Amino acid sequence: MKATLKDKLRYRFEKYLNKGGSSIFVSLFVVFLVLFLFMILLRWVIILIWPSLSYTGGFADDVWYTWLQMTDPGNMNQDNLAPSGLKITTILSGVLGVIILSMLIAFITTSLEQVFYNFRKGRGKVIEDNFTLILGWNERVIDILRELILANESEKYGSVVILSNVPKEEMDDLITKRIPNTLSTRIITTTGDSANINELKRVNIERAKSAILLASCTESATAEEKVYSDVQSIKSIMAIISCQNGKNELPIISEIFNQDKIDLIGYFEDENIIALNSWEIMGKLLVQTSLTSGLEMVYNEILSFDGCEIYFYTAEWKGLRFGELPFHFKDGVPLGVYNEEDGMTLRPGREYAMKKDDQIIIMAEDDSSIHFESAKVFNPTKLQLVDKKMEQSQRSILILGWHDVAEIFIRESADYLKVDSKFEIYFKEPTEALITRVEELKTEYPDFEISLTNANPFDLDQLLAMKPFEHDNIVILSQEFDEHSADKIDSDTLIILLLLRKIKS
Repeated sequence: MKATLKDKLRYRFEKYLNKGGSSIFVSLFVVFLVLFLFMILLRWVIILIWPSLSYTGGFADDVWYTWLQMTDPGNMNQDNLAPSGLKITTILSGVLGVIILSMLIAFITTSLEQVFYNFRKGRGKVIEDNFTLILGWNERVIDILRELILANESEKYGSVVILSNVPKEEMDDLITKRIPNTLSTRIITTTGDSANINELKRVNIERAKSAILLASCTESATAEEKVYSDVQSIKSIMAIISCQNGKNELPIISEIFNQDKIDLIGYFEDENIIALNSWEIMGKLLVQTSLTSGLEMVYNEILSFDGCEIYFYTAEWKGLRFGELPFHFKDGVPLGVYNEEDGMTLRPGREYAMKKDDQIIIMAEDDSSIHFESAKVFNPTKLQLVDKKMEQSQRSILILGWHDVAEIFIRESADYLKVDSKFEIYFKEPTEALITRVEELKTEYPDFEISLTNANPFDLDQLLAMKPFEHDNIVILSQEFDEHSADKIDSDTLIILLLLRKIKS
């Protein structure tokens, strides 16, 4: 069926209006001018037909009166002395002016509301330099921000940009509530797709100093949600590389759940891209800190920015041996060496001769306090160290609740605990999936005694029956499988800790 002229004109008009607000404004303005010219013509034709109706004295005055009446109906009183026939044009001019100007005002108001709405959504271009870019949003973002604020404390200005699908208002409200004082760090939030190249360019990724890719779900999410999160992270990495013309020079840390996806990221063969499973690390730390008292304080000092931090530092070494380096720094403990030829080497040996291009990896209170002195500032004192390695032991471990990190805990314990060590798991109304998984763990680790009991840790009598303080260690995990709220998990843990304290006292 052939389109009619009316259909064609309507189609072209709709296409023109779809171009945006400017086309609507121009269209309304053109309609206003057309009606203005029409009213002038109508007034002039009436005066030509009935010359006696002309009272203003000239055509220019008629044009001026029509303009005033259409832009402000209150100016219709200009024609109070006009003949009755001419007042018809006055009324029409006022009415048409009210309609068109009302439409213009409504359009301008709507456009301004849309501008402010987009501003609140954070859709504008980000203009920051040398900033940390966080892609994604989950419950760990607040802890990451706290660490970055401490890391930027010695700088005059520091910036963190967060690009996430979460609404900007929601992000800003949570950050303001949890971190009221950001010190010298500016936190900019914006809403968008982290895997979209245009969105990454909008946040000025070319000027970022590093990128952190957060998972879009929690560890307690379904397998499908974890796979989706990993795929999104890989897409984001590819988008970041594309923004750099195919050559990545940006340090990227990505949170990945599945080992096969971590292996896939390894195919990039880029040392600037690091993929890690945060819960895998958490499980290993949990085992080590539960077996060695005080180790959590060491890890907290090394891994957090609250205290000492780890830096790269270079100086004129003049062939100094690595074992002598600690005595040339007032603040700082050298941990290793990095160079382009050999890469990174931790604890290279006391007799290692420092090369001209070597950088040291040093732990110090702040980068501003690191100064290499050519002469020794300390003289070593020889002490007799205990030449004894911690031996494996047999332990009884009580696990209250369940989480996937418990599997990592049991797996890693195989390197530290002796045969016949016990793992007693207590969970309220365990699901078939948990019962099956525990049976699988029994098969995987036959040297351990692993048991699962249906019990409620929130019940004081049932908790007493577990005889918690007859075990070597107590591990408290999530009390519900489908719980995604970190606050709820923390509150459950605190309640159990209070009950344990009551039992002990």
